[in-house]
Amino acid sequence: MSKLKFSEVKNIIRFIYEEYIDGIEENTDEEDNIVGFTDEEGNVLGYKDENDLVEDFKLFIEIYKDYDFDWEHIKEGKIHGWNK
Repeated sequence: MSKLKFSEVKNIIRFIYEEYIDGIEENTDEEDNIVGFTDEEGNVLGYKDENDLVEDFKLFIEIYKDYDFDWEHIKEGKIHGWNK
C-alpha cells in the first residue's frame, strides 16, 4: 500500500463524486427531480429524498470499491479531463 498525497486524495474523491453524480443525473425527470421509483412503462411512482441519497451513496461505495479502476491515472487527475 502506498502513501497518498493530498492532491491524489482530492483526485480520487473527485472521481468518485463525478461517477456518483453522473448516475444521479441519469435518473432525473424533466423538472430536475431525482426519480426514485418507476413502473414498467417508465411512469414516475416516487422521488428520492435526502435519506435515500445517503443510502444510495453507501451502496455506490460498497459496489464500486471492488472495481478495477486505473488508480494511478485517477490519482494523477487524468481521468475525466482533470489535469490539476
